[in-house]
Amino acid sequence: MKIKRKFIFSVIVFLAMVGWIFSGWPQIWQNPPVPPEIQKTKASPAFTARTETYARGSSLSSPYDFTINKAGGTVDGDIMFMFLAIYVSSPPTVDSVPSGWTLVATNTTTNSRWYLYYKIASGEGTSYTWSLTASARYYALNIAYSSGDFDVQSISDITAISNTLYGTGNANVRAASMNVPAVNSPLVYFGAIYNTTVRTFTKPILPTTDWVEDADQGHTIPDLSLTIGSMIWTGSGATGDMDITCSASITTYKHAFAVALKPVVAPTVSTQAATLKEATTATCNGTITVTGGVNSTNAGCEWDIDTGAPYANTASTAGDYGAAPFTQSLTSLPSGTTIYARAFATNSAGTGYGGEVSFLTKPAAPTSVAATDGSATDKVTITWTKSTGATDYHVWRDSTDLGAAGDVATFDDTGADAPIITPGTAAASDGTSADYVALSVSGQSANNGTTHTYKVVASNATGNSADSATDTGYRGVGSLTYQWQRSAADSDASYSNIDGATTASYNDTGAPSDGSGRYYKVVENATGATQQISASDRGYRLTTTISCSTDNSSTSFSAWTDTSIKTSSPNASTTMSCSGTSSGCALYVKNAGGGGNPGLWKSAAPTYLIASVDAVLSAGVDGYGIQATSTASGSGGTLSFNSKYNQTGNNVGGLTLTNTVLASSTVDVSGREAVVIHKAAVSGVAISGSYSDTITYECTAN
Repeated sequence: MKIKRKFIFSVIVFLAMVGWIFSGWPQIWQNPPVPPEIQKTKASPAFTARTETYARGSSLSSPYDFTINKAGGTVDGDIMFMFLAIYVSSPPTVDSVPSGWTLVATNTTTNSRWYLYYKIASGEGTSYTWSLTASARYYALNIAYSSGDFDVQSISDITAISNTLYGTGNANVRAASMNVPAVNSPLVYFGAIYNTTVRTFTKPILPTTDWVEDADQGHTIPDLSLTIGSMIWTGSGATGDMDITCSASITTYKHAFAVALKPVVAPTVSTQAATLKEATTATCNGTITVTGGVNSTNAGCEWDIDTGAPYANTASTAGDYGAAPFTQSLTSLPSGTTIYARAFATNSAGTGYGGEVSFLTKPAAPTSVAATDGSATDKVTITWTKSTGATDYHVWRDSTDLGAAGDVATFDDTGADAPIITPGTAAASDGTSADYVALSVSGQSANNGTTHTYKVVASNATGNSADSATDTGYRGVGSLTYQWQRSAADSDASYSNIDGATTASYNDTGAPSDGSGRYYKVVENATGATQQISASDRGYRLTTTISCSTDNSSTSFSAWTDTSIKTSSPNASTTMSCSGTSSGCALYVKNAGGGGNPGLWKSAAPTYLIASVDAVLSAGVDGYGIQATSTASGSGGTLSFNSKYNQTGNNVGGLTLTNTVLASSTVDVSGREAVVIHKAAVSGVAISGSYSDTITYECTAN
């Protein structure tokens, strides 16, 4: 879109009139009627006159100098005009011009001469001295105009648009055939007449806000009357005549100067590339390349997310801006978005705009960053909510950038520290059991990977976002599994798996039964972690020693009848020792009997069996059994006897064809003695003959 730019310019008119003053001038415009351009004039409060000063006289003494004060209220930057009207036959010229003053226009007749000079106020004194080449009647006016609507750097910026001697017999003093070079030019109209009567002037017939009468001076000493008025002329080109009405009709010695000043225009501005671009801020850079005649009072940038004017957002800073670069901070920008901006500056004439530039803001930091806590054993997964305008993301683990992830919202960190296994301490038993080596491990554990802190940074062509909020995550670990291994020999080498040994505690029944040592270690695994193997430990099975000895190999009842109960002689004494057992040992007893039954057996025909049963023996009744008791000999544990054999009197326990516990100890014993007493009785029907029984004693570990 195009922006309409409105520039306000000022116009100054100097009207210089010299002539005879005639009373009774009507307030009229000279035909033709007022041109349309004049009707478009505009007053400007920035273009105002200072208080004029004057110097006048009817003659000058050699060296023909006169001094005039500076216009009241003049400040640096004002434009000052010196108007000088001289009346005498063969009028003199200006001989000496104060420093810095430049001639704008001059005109002369046989009896009059007019000068117009200008100067830009800069460190002025309070007065100026001018010199003529000879004595003359003179009237000098010094007036100044405030800066703001004109741009006068040299004489080329002042155009004398009229320099008119007007001899028509009426009350008008004319600036004829004006040609204003630029729209909105400040115009100054300066007129003077020669008459022995002081005359006054009335402004032209224009809208009351357009014309300002800045000076109206007259005196009979030099017989000169002068007027100055100003306006802002909004037209340009050939603009016709302008008449100022005098208070009397005069025919000759009327003169008008009209000058147009180069108007102040809006500044010329260029836009440079934006700098310091962040997610929501940037610095817009502009340069005022041409001030337009006056410094700008405001400068900044306007921006939008769409190209071209109008722009929805404006940022500016008031100040005094000359032809130089300037910057403007832009805030509240949308992140990750292309911004279209242009610089501007505003002076009293209007606003100048630079060309449009575009730039991309950085993305905002990603949000909702989350890292998994052990849900996977081979990675940590990081997720986030994407940022507007981002084209890439970098995930950081602790202080390490894991590289470009691309335009994604999730990332798998397979490089996160893996879980670890602490193998603990393996132990193998040293002879605690004759049946196995007890294996165990303690202090082992499966541990999650190191907990890391994660953040995510978004990026685009402009740069990186701020860091996101952080979250912690880690790789998980599976459950521990075990596999025990045993060495092939009694050395820490040549291991092989033990079948079925897959628990933390295990009894190795496959260890050598002779007590030979073996080395053991456990292999530990957990998903996600590196396999660990414990240190080895040596172990062995208990070696058991059991011995039984009987002091008599036979005992005899001798002959007996059915009238008595017989006890064999001698008693059978068995000494038992056991060591290296875990729970002591036992003494077993059994008999051979005969005919498939326990007892005393007559093997010769006719055969006969005196049965062995638990009983109280009676004479004349078949019966056979044993009693058992201990002695005080030996050491270690004590023997406990089977209650069926721990009898006295004629009570006996019957023997059996299979091993039956006679006595036992729960701990190792040494030299403990079991004494066995054999008793029998016969009936009257028993067949005479020789009877025998074979009794076997056996010691075993419990």
